[in-house]
Amino acid sequence: MRAIKEYKREAKAALSGNWSTAVGVTAIFVLIIAAIESPSIITSSGLTNPANISTSLTLGMSAVGLVALFIMCNLETGYFNSFRVFFEEKDKRMIHNMFNLGFKNYFHILGGFLLVGIICFLGALLLIIPGIILGLGYSMVPFILVEEPQLSIPETLKKSREMMKGHKWQLFLLELSFIGWIFLSIFTLGIGLLWVEPYVVTTMVAYYEDLKEEYKMKQQDPSLVGA
Repeated sequence: MRAIKEYKREAKAALSGNWSTAVGVTAIFVLIIAAIESPSIITSSGLTNPANISTSLTLGMSAVGLVALFIMCNLETGYFNSFRVFFEEKDKRMIHNMFNLGFKNYFHILGGFLLVGIICFLGALLLIIPGIILGLGYSMVPFILVEEPQLSIPETLKKSREMMKGHKWQLFLLELSFIGWIFLSIFTLGIGLLWVEPYVVTTMVAYYEDLKEEYKMKQQDPSLVGA
């Protein structure tokens, strides 16, 4: 795996000349969430980690919250994968892809996303750190759910754990490296997040692409496991 700064550099290169598209899909994503959730929940919905929906699970205690949760899980999955397809294939139909990829296999994606959320939520009830570790281990689930729908939900979660083995700390540092940008966005009343979020997600996608390659190599050559 490469240095964190290389993934960020790769993300900026991919977004160069395409910021309007990335900001546009992010604005629509945020507006939809704003329409179905309270502003206080939006600010803590864990957009920088696709596996972090513990806060949203709390919403499920109400009927309105349950409906919001059933929409948000798939919408967030589609949002992340629209950036993956953009990064891999230069497909700029990001708004179309957000809905198409997020809702195409609705129950499969919803089930996987909810299971991860429940596991992370239960881990967080024990202690905060186990919840964070679980979230990092399952952080690739949204990508795998869409890319490999033939896998069962348990198989998807297992693959994410295997891909993230030995990489949780690096991913944690990668996410932490954006904290300054996120705080700066507060001074723009959150508007700056429309630019920060695409940067974060595209960097995550670049990281995921490397993880896929490493995982594939280890599957072909088991001697590389643990290397």
